[in-house]
Amino acid sequence: MKVERFPVFAPVALGGIAGNMPATITTRAITIHMRRRRSDQTVEQFRQRRAERDARPIRQALSTWMASVADQVAEAAPGLPAGVVDRPAEIWEPLVAIADAAGGGWPERARQACAHFVLRSAQPVTNGVRLLADLRTIYDRHHATRLPTKALLADLTELDDAPWADLDGRGKQLDGRRLAAELARYGIAPIAFKDDTDTTVKGYVTYATTQTKSQKAQVGLADAWDRYLSAAEGDA
Repeated sequence: MKVERFPVFAPVALGGIAGNMPATITTRAITIHMRRRRSDQTVEQFRQRRAERDARPIRQALSTWMASVADQVAEAAPGLPAGVVDRPAEIWEPLVAIADAAGGGWPERARQACAHFVLRSAQPVTNGVRLLADLRTIYDRHHATRLPTKALLADLTELDDAPWADLDGRGKQLDGRRLAAELARYGIAPIAFKDDTDTTVKGYVTYATTQTKSQKAQVGLADAWDRYLSAAEGDA
């Protein structure tokens, strides 16, 4: 069998209605929010043929310049603003490397833009992450390391501006099965323990537990909080 490699990278611009782009796209992209113009503002009509004509010499100049710095950019490992890690770092590293090669004011401008889009822009929060944040708020409020599922569901559905009391727009509340399914993705599972009345209940704990004959091992809520939430997110 012969393996042949193909360069498949291609920069793509996608347009859509704000808030409707799936996280699988937005977490792998630089999101630029556009606003509708005011009634007193005018914009020049866009004509593709003219834009292509005007852009042609710019595109040719950039192509020539990139060929001259391609090796430098390919080997670059530019420093990024503190806090830009993981997927955002993968997105921004090539752009900052190009800015460094361009010199002048571009290195600083690129890093300022990186910090703005990654660190200061609101990121979409998935239901799973929102659930973790709300659970941390509840556990902090109770100063607890374990709480029964029934109590958790009651507290979750009473949180202001939270989705748990109406998941589908028709009054469907979060239930124990959905809660377990959401938390299972983070390695968290309900376990049995004694409550304050010495009654055996099922619920969730902040610490890890090992496997027994009646229940499987799980990592505990604190593990997921450390991995998926910032220090301040539980207070949001």
